[in-house]
Amino acid sequence: MQPGSGGGASRGFTLVEVLIALVITSLLISILISSLYYVFRVQDLLRNEVVEREVELRAKAWFADALENCLPLEKKDDSAFNATAQEIRCESTAPLEPRRIPIPLRMTFALHREAAGNTLLTYTEQGQDPAKPRTIFSWPHGDLHFAFDDARAAQSDHWPVNQQGSLEYQALPALIRLVVKDSGNPGAPDWIVAPRADGWLPPLPQNPFDMK
Repeated sequence: MQPGSGGGASRGFTLVEVLIALVITSLLISILISSLYYVFRVQDLLRNEVVEREVELRAKAWFADALENCLPLEKKDDSAFNATAQEIRCESTAPLEPRRIPIPLRMTFALHREAAGNTLLTYTEQGQDPAKPRTIFSWPHGDLHFAFDDARAAQSDHWPVNQQGSLEYQALPALIRLVVKDSGNPGAPDWIVAPRADGWLPPLPQNPFDMK
C-alpha cells in the first residue's frame, strides 16, 4: 500500500450518480411547475367566476330597482305596465342613467335569443334608438321568459290580465319573475321583483256620471 492511499481517501461522484441526481432534480422541477400552473389556473378560474358573479349581481340589482319603481296610472290602458313573456314595458323613476329629477321614464326590457344560442336581457329607454338596445346580461344556455303574479298568486305570461267577474283593475303585477331555465346551470335562481307601488286601483265607473 502506497503512502496516502488509505481507505478513507475522498473520491468524486461517478457519472451514474450525477445522472440520477439530474433526473431527480428534473422530476422535482416538473412537479413544481405543474403545481404552479394548477394554482395559477385555479386562481384565474376563481377570478373569472367572481367577476361574472359580480356582473350578474349588479345586473340583477339594477333590474329589480328599475321594476320596483314602476308607477301605476289612474287609467286603464297599457301605459302603466304592459308585458309579454319576452318583453316588459313600463314607466319608472329608476332608469339606467339616474336623472337629477326623478321624472318617470318609459323603459323596455326584452329577451333576445341569438343564433349562437345566447339569451340576452336588453334595455331601451325613452329617446333611445330601439334598434340599438343595451345588453344588461347574457346567459350562454337555456330558455328564459317573463312571468307575472297577480294579487291572488295566479301566474300569467302576459300583463295586464283580465280579472274575470271583477271590475277591479290591477295596474301592476304583485310579482315580476324572470324565469331562468339554464341547462348549463339547472340550479340557477329566478329573478323576482315586487313593485313598491300599489297596483290596485278603485273599480272603474260604468259611466262618467258614476264618478264622485
